[in-house]
This record gives sequence, C-alpha cells and structure tokens, in this order.
Amino acid sequence: MLSGVLNVLVIDTDLNILAFRMPNVIFSLLAGALLLVLGGYGRFSAKLPADNPYYQARHADEPVPPLSPQLHDPGEVTATREIAEAERAVAQGGGTPEQRERLAALHPLRRPEDRLQAWIASGRGRAV
Repeated sequence: MLSGVLNVLVIDTDLNILAFRMPNVIFSLLAGALLLVLGGYGRFSAKLPADNPYYQARHADEPVPPLSPQLHDPGEVTATREIAEAERAVAQGGGTPEQRERLAALHPLRRPEDRLQAWIASGRGRAV
C-alpha cells in the first residue's frame, strides 16, 4: 500500500525512478490491501482454542473452559484410556488388528463424544 501511495505522488516527476505507471500503482494498492485483509483476518476473526496464549491474553480475567468433555462414568474413563492406548500403539507401528479396525471406525467421527460412544459401542460385541 505504501509503495502505491508513494509512487502515485511521484508518477509524473523525475523522482519516478522505478518508472511506475498508473496500472503499477493500482496493482500495488490492491496487493497491499489484500495482504492487509488476509493478515488481519486470522488475527481478528479466528476462534482460538482456550489453551492458546493469544486467547489467554485477551481473556485473562475469564476462567479457562475445559477442552474435553467431563467424564463421570468409570466406563467412559476406561474407554478413553483404551482409545489413547490403541492410538499410541497404532501410531508406533504396532497395535492389534482389532485396535486398528476399531480406530478405523472412529476415523470419520470428529467430536470426542461421538468417538467415545462409538468406541464403547464397538467393544460391546467382543469377548472380554
């Protein structure tokens, strides 16, 4: 933007050492405006997670909301641990075929609550 403004001021003078013409000025102004909008978009409109330092700086006086759902049922706590262990085992190149199959069924689910319920439901049919 600054380049466009400065070069429009010197366009018909001897100070126009870059030989700017009006199309160059318009391009500089548009490119500068686009960069300002894109740079500011993430800063001002992003939904930052509660553990982000920028979020914490803006909301220092507010309590930090929990990042995961509250687990009250002991079965949910156990299932959450099983999911974590299965994901760790598969990520390290191991894991049982059953773990890989159950994790593959969770892949399309995005919400933690949905993943937890699907894991619990998929474990009901197996022998303990």
